[in-house]
Amino acid sequence: MGAILPSSAELLPGVVEAGDLTVVDDLENARRASRELKDALGEQLPGVLTLGELLEAGIRRPAGAALTVFKGMGSGLSDLGVAALVVDAHRERNSQI
Repeated sequence: MGAILPSSAELLPGVVEAGDLTVVDDLENARRASRELKDALGEQLPGVLTLGELLEAGIRRPAGAALTVFKGMGSGLSDLGVAALVVDAHRERNSQI
């Protein structure tokens, strides 16, 4: 996370195309400022979901998925919040094994 200007990129070429699911926090921001997504998918970002849409619809990661791409376009504070949720979920999952 970190490249939120159209002139910058944080993902290597081919990463978006290799993803089985691509999710963003804000679709309009991603259309406006994510070079990697626009280069890989085109200006309208077909097939890209927002995190809110994903959660509301109960969409889960595809079975057998090797890579899920999340392109956060928000602030550093929201990045920390997402990271904390991921760490908590990982800890909970591993404590049940």
